[in-house]
Amino acid sequence: KRGATRDSAATQEPRSHRDTAASDAFEQAGFTYQASALRVHNLSMGHHWYLKLPAACAVLLIVFQAGNAQSNLASYSGRVLNDVFKPEKYDKQVRPAGTNESTGPVVVVTNMFVRSIEDIDDKDMSFSVQLTFRQKWRDDRLKFNDLGGQLKYVIVEDTYKLWLPDPFFSNEISGWFHNIMKPNVLARIYPDGSVLYSVRLSLKLSCPMNLMNFPFDHQTCGIVVTSYAHTTEDIVYLWRQSDPVQVKRSLHLSKFSLTKFMTDYCTSKTNTGEYSCLRLDFMFDRERNGYMVNVYIPCIMLVFVSWIVLWISNKSTAVRVFVPLVVLLVMAMFVSKLNQEDFPRTSYTKAVDTWTGICLTFVFLLLIYVTVTDYVVRVTRGEQQASPKDESKVEEAGKPTPGTAKTSFYESVRSWLHRPRSTPEKMDVVARILFPLAFLLFLIIYFSVHAGSSAD
Repeated sequence: KRGATRDSAATQEPRSHRDTAASDAFEQAGFTYQASALRVHNLSMGHHWYLKLPAACAVLLIVFQAGNAQSNLASYSGRVLNDVFKPEKYDKQVRPAGTNESTGPVVVVTNMFVRSIEDIDDKDMSFSVQLTFRQKWRDDRLKFNDLGGQLKYVIVEDTYKLWLPDPFFSNEISGWFHNIMKPNVLARIYPDGSVLYSVRLSLKLSCPMNLMNFPFDHQTCGIVVTSYAHTTEDIVYLWRQSDPVQVKRSLHLSKFSLTKFMTDYCTSKTNTGEYSCLRLDFMFDRERNGYMVNVYIPCIMLVFVSWIVLWISNKSTAVRVFVPLVVLLVMAMFVSKLNQEDFPRTSYTKAVDTWTGICLTFVFLLLIYVTVTDYVVRVTRGEQQASPKDESKVEEAGKPTPGTAKTSFYESVRSWLHRPRSTPEKMDVVARILFPLAFLLFLIIYFSVHAGSSAD
């Protein structure tokens, strides 16, 4: 009876409870399967672990040795610097020995990297340049063991410990070092005792210019480096044989274009001795387009405007005098402004001064011509008055003959040339031809002489 009671109670148990129990049993079975699969995978992987152990050890050993080698090289570099700069071994006040440890001069091999060229000022006759100046010489007192080629060079942070050459820029106006964040100075010592010293400089240098052909001129500006205290018996400067000067490719100049540069030697003699000297010359061509647009074309246009009066009747005296007078005043003010603001001031005549002077002369001559023509008109007014009979003859001469409706161009020109004219009219015809031809001849001569000249 009690068994029947339990069975009936079990049959009355809610369905949800049975579902939950079945789900728990299924999850437990799945977990058991996953755990078994994981043990089998670990067993299969562990079966080959001894094959990968030597490779892993080798990698760890290489990394450890590389880090240890870097640490050893760094510490060895410090020991090298401490050793070579010992007071009993190295004295920076004594210059290095010459080539092959001789008593000859120290050979300093030089090269430059030009970073920028700015502000080529033809008024002050100067230019600014930023460059990296490199010097290399040999000092046998600084030799060290390179550990079989492992240590290529050591860097000297405190450059005041080194003996340094004494170069200076003889055409320098002002200059400064670059010390932002840290002084832009590099010093390296190589195992054979060679020393590389590099410094970044900004310089403003003088550049004497010949401006007689301005603005069609070519200028040469140089950088002159020489020893200040050591004569050629102590120091000799040489350009590096391969690529002694490098110029930045993105170099941009506003008024000039850099055509080429050349290196040369300029050893000079003074009262204190003979000094080694290096020279770097830059060849510049002035950009002419700006001057053509701002100077030459406006002057040509003003001259053309003044010629309008030649086609105005000589009876309009006020207009014929007023136009060239206004053009002359405007051009004079224009030229004066250019001389004050744009043109360099010199004691000699420049090509642009010749241009502005001739253009002003053409307008002034036209004004004189108009004045003379007006005077002739006033004097000969009574004499040039034609009688009615003469006027009728002039009118008939100007009319086409009956039966000829059309005339050829040649006949029209011929009749225009042979048409009766007064003296002022004849003067205007000559002036209309003479002034443009004279100005055209001036243009040809001027630009062939100045624009085609190659003189500096």
